[in-house]
Amino acid sequence: MAQMTREEVESAVRALQPLRGRDLRDLRLEGADLQGAVLERCDLSGARLNGARLDGAILMGCNLKGAILQGASLQEAAIKTGVLESCDLSDAVMIETTLSHIRLHKTILREANLGNAFLTEVKATLADFRGVNLQRAKLINSSFILCHFNDCSAGFLDAPKVNFSGSSLIGAQMDRAVLLGANFSLARLGGASLRGCPMNHANFFSSDLTGTQFTKSNMEGCHLVRVSAERAMIDGANLRKAHLTEGNFTGANFDRSFLMEADTDEAIFEGASFQGTKR
Repeated sequence: MAQMTREEVESAVRALQPLRGRDLRDLRLEGADLQGAVLERCDLSGARLNGARLDGAILMGCNLKGAILQGASLQEAAIKTGVLESCDLSDAVMIETTLSHIRLHKTILREANLGNAFLTEVKATLADFRGVNLQRAKLINSSFILCHFNDCSAGFLDAPKVNFSGSSLIGAQMDRAVLLGANFSLARLGGASLRGCPMNHANFFSSDLTGTQFTKSNMEGCHLVRVSAERAMIDGANLRKAHLTEGNFTGANFDRSFLMEADTDEAIFEGASFQGTKR
């Protein structure tokens, strides 16, 4: 099937015609109005969609490898079972967007707005989420391995049992996020804020928690084995039955926290504060 032109694509979308199996490789669609488009199994690899409007669009099984969508608007769009490998979505507006059964390998979402977005069965590796907005987003059965979330805004994020192993979350703002059973092993969270988070049984094995804030978080049963948590703020937190074995908590603040039945074997607490702590 011959490759479509930009004019043909925009005309089909205006006429509410679904595009199925079409060749749209390397097509120049900067600023195109594709709102409400229905694209199924289309090849958009290398396409340029900078600033394009895809609000309410449905992309099923599409190939967006290497596509550029910088500053594109995809509000309330649905992207399912496709390829977004090495795709550039930096500064994209993806409020209430659905990403489902997608692999994000080396995908760039820097400074993108995914507020209230739904990410289901997303498998991300080496993806760039620096400065991304994930406020009130929902992450379901997803993993983000060796990804960058530095300085992201993710308050009230819903991410139970999500795998963030090896990722960098330096300076991330994740207050009130639901992180029950989440995996942060070998992650870097220096200076991050995770205040008031329910994170029972989360795994922080060998992670860097230098200066991280856990004020009033529920950390019951958390694995903090071999962490580097110098100057961490863990005041008012529930650490009942937590595992702090061999962790470095030099200068950390545990004031008014609960450490009943916690395993602190070989942990370092030099200069740590325990005012009003229950042990």
